Amino acid sequence: MVTLQDARMQGIFGRLPNACVENAVNTYFGDGALPAADITCHAPRSSRAK
Repeated sequence: MVTLQDARMQGIFGRLPNACVENAVNTYFGDGALPAADITCHAPRSSRAK
């Protein structure tokens, strides 16, 4: 699972630029490899819950 910590939305891939999320998803799409463990990415300040 890829989690975007403190984000105020879900389904983030392709909607809000985040290198951590994009890298995890693109790696999976590219070679089918799931991460060895869950990944927690950090949201940019503009998308964090207040």
